[in-house]
Amino acid sequence: MGYRTRVTSVAIVGLLLAIIASEAASQPPTIPEPPLVIEGRVLWIDFGSQTLALAPANNTPTVSIDLHRLRQSDYTGFRGNEYVRVVGFILRPSRRIQAFEIYLVTPWYPAAPQSP
Repeated sequence: MGYRTRVTSVAIVGLLLAIIASEAASQPPTIPEPPLVIEGRVLWIDFGSQTLALAPANNTPTVSIDLHRLRQSDYTGFRGNEYVRVVGFILRPSRRIQAFEIYLVTPWYPAAPQSP
């Protein structure tokens, strides 16, 4: 292979790499999603599968919360009918929510407003 053929081959490969790199660089950057905050009433907790069933406060269908990323001590004392706030992200393509934080809002879900 001659010098001129080798230089031409290197130039063509370099040009192809530049084209591929420019197409990859032109893609828009990934936009991070803000965390999902949902409040509702605890229906049940399964400590074996680390799952919590939550009835959202806005009367939407029950949501399944994945608790794998939390320490078990963060939710051990929770019982049914307690009102909690969950911060997490939707696990796509499923409808489960991966919890990163969970807070007890009130010990018991308010059935009716208290009168003074």
